[in-house]
Amino acid sequence: RFGFAVDSLSLVAEHHRDETVTFSSTYIRSCVDAGDMVAAAEALGRPHRVEGVVVRGDGRGRVLGFPTANVAPPMYSAIPADGVY
Repeated sequence: RFGFAVDSLSLVAEHHRDETVTFSSTYIRSCVDAGDMVAAAEALGRPHRVEGVVVRGDGRGRVLGFPTANVAPPMYSAIPADGVY
């Protein structure tokens, strides 16, 4: 109907940090929203990636003594909590 194929996958549940967790897109988005990038990477099997246009920021990286890039990602992206990653 829409011109693309879909593969169905079974849910993966694992014992993770003292609880059984079903790895789902909702779980991964909640990890990213909370800034828990380690848990998100464990669930994804790879690091979470953010892509976007580099924009001018407040210059905090210069104050901290190392270069940073401020990325304006697309609106549909899962964005981590504020921080330096």
